[in-house]
Amino acid sequence: MLILTVLVLANLPDMDYLFGAVTGFPNKYHQTWTHSLVFVTGVSLLIGLGWMLIQHTFSWKLTGIVFFILLSHLVLDMLGNDSRPPFGIQLFWPFSKKHVLSPISIFRGVKKASENHRFLKALFSWGNLKTVGLEVLILGPVACWTFFQNKKKIRP
Repeated sequence: MLILTVLVLANLPDMDYLFGAVTGFPNKYHQTWTHSLVFVTGVSLLIGLGWMLIQHTFSWKLTGIVFFILLSHLVLDMLGNDSRPPFGIQLFWPFSKKHVLSPISIFRGVKKASENHRFLKALFSWGNLKTVGLEVLILGPVACWTFFQNKKKIRP
């Protein structure tokens, strides 16, 4: 359950595809406000407040863990090869609508189609699978090392 929760949180910024899919163009709103520090901070605080409603105490530890899980998505997107304009993410939305992209690409870009009827087929392609595999190969050991540093069960 923990792994599933982390996977959902790590990919939550890509929910912007759903907004675009409604218009028939999944990429229309991609890498905009859901790829910002305001979104990451807001979702983290909302989850922390939800925990407080259940446990009657606010957990900064849980809020911080959620923040860094969400932030990891933004970092990966900024370090990826973005091949279509606008390049990068709106990291500082709503204060700036400028897109930010690292000048150095560490990861291959994820290929996606612009129209609904081709989007899923393009997303689940062999090339994208190789991209995800490379990300796991590079970041997996870091994630495992971090996880196993705390031998106790993670409790917020």
